[in-house]
Amino acid sequence: MSGSVLILDDEPALGRMVKAILEPAGLPCFIAENTFQASEYLDREKIILLLCDIQLNEETSGLTFARNVLQSHKDIGVIMMTGLENDSLIEEAFKIGVFDFISKPVNKKRLIISTTNAQRRLNLESQARNHQDHLEQTVAQRTDALNNTLAQLENTYQALHQSEAHYRMLVDNIPCIVYQGFADWTFGFVDPKIQTSTGFSSNEFLNQGKK
Repeated sequence: MSGSVLILDDEPALGRMVKAILEPAGLPCFIAENTFQASEYLDREKIILLLCDIQLNEETSGLTFARNVLQSHKDIGVIMMTGLENDSLIEEAFKIGVFDFISKPVNKKRLIISTTNAQRRLNLESQARNHQDHLEQTVAQRTDALNNTLAQLENTYQALHQSEAHYRMLVDNIPCIVYQGFADWTFGFVDPKIQTSTGFSSNEFLNQGKK
């Protein structure tokens, strides 16, 4: 799953430092100093990971922005950065789906491990979604095929039923007796009107020769 990292922090120096760590590791980065810039990057670029400061010098907090991103971009992972020890904020962040927390000052090794793990999880989630989409598409196609087959069978049944009714109407209204006989003097079909002429029912003729 290829894409870029968006770093949202109102401290430009920290954003540049994080970028300097991640880009040599193969992760292209964009830096935003406020949520407006971050939103523009999200609309314009293929962002797969957001590194967001939990406290921003604006009305919208980093946590609120992260929540909005997670709700509107299901394929983006979020890692929060904070210089504060606040258990309630950390708990709330994990509840909304944040992948990890990184403490400031940022540790290079910790940052690379966290972003690498986030990428792996995003890849697995993407594969799972693709597999689910494929299954749903396959089920839909097979359901359509089954419905078409059932409709064809229903049409065939109706046609046979109409043909049989038409045949019986012809037999009932034909002035002579209709029957189907074989060389061994057995019958495949005998007109019920034969009883009027012979005194024997059609079933008696049909059963003739049977043991």
